[in-house]
Amino acid sequence: MEVILNGAELTDPGIAHPYLKMIMNFPDYYGMNLDALHDCLCERTQDTEIVILKPDPDEFLDEEIAFYQKILRVMQDCSEENPHITVEEIEPEPFDMD
Repeated sequence: MEVILNGAELTDPGIAHPYLKMIMNFPDYYGMNLDALHDCLCERTQDTEIVILKPDPDEFLDEEIAFYQKILRVMQDCSEENPHITVEEIEPEPFDMD
């Protein structure tokens, strides 16, 4: 399973956790916090490739980028603990208006 996440949606806890719950198909008991994210990812038994489109730091406040980095770190930690999880952060393709 491949999951593509928009990093811009991961900069605010009030948006990030419902977004992750929906996109990652987390259970109803998902606790909407970083510990619950860790638990849900580390318990996953289905091979899951997580691709995150890196947010542009110029478009967000420092604390928003810091929260994004916390989520990224949790996901990377889970990829080290769970062989079913891989995480890749990529730069989004530039949008051409021509």
